[in-house]
Amino acid sequence: MTSSAPSTSAPGVGFEGVIKNTANAQTPTPGLSLLFEHVGANYFDERKQAVDLGAGGGRDTRCLNKKNCNVTAIDPSAETLKSISEGAGVKVVCGTLRDARLEPGMTDVINAQRVLPFIHGAALEDTLAGIAAALKPGGYFSASVFGPKHSWNDKKHTRLQFQDKPDIEASLKKHGLEMQDYRAVERPNYKAGNGETVKNWNEIQFVAVKQ
Repeated sequence: MTSSAPSTSAPGVGFEGVIKNTANAQTPTPGLSLLFEHVGANYFDERKQAVDLGAGGGRDTRCLNKKNCNVTAIDPSAETLKSISEGAGVKVVCGTLRDARLEPGMTDVINAQRVLPFIHGAALEDTLAGIAAALKPGGYFSASVFGPKHSWNDKKHTRLQFQDKPDIEASLKKHGLEMQDYRAVERPNYKAGNGETVKNWNEIQFVAVKQ
């Protein structure tokens, strides 16, 4: 299981803006909100095991923890993880999904918002395989990717990949994951987590389940 995903910053932009804009946020990202809407409030009545992959400043880590989850927050940047406090149901791992050494089939929720666009080819397939292996049957994978109409879909942002719904469904299916919920978003002049204003922010948020 490997993942080279950075936080939500665009290529060439440091993590400082991400930390500043998300380190104190107490509300979930839109993609994680879709998961909360999909599963309903009662889903979290029993304690859940969750992973926040590409945790960044810890915005979704905190929200999952408040939803009655033990959370493993994973990010390759030690700087972004400084704003996440370990303890009381939160474990921090600086590195990749592999470094977390998750026990197979024991995780209820894996959250990866704006992470997959930074992972390509074999690394992406390996990451999806690792996610599927870690999830319980019936466990949820919540994520968001950049759509083809995104302003970053240009010759400058060559490290990013852009996917539409059929692309995502095909990738998930190969690893025994089925898309259950989906939301396509386009926002003009959107302020990204790194502070950059993006002319057209095209994002696809989805919830998949392990079959």
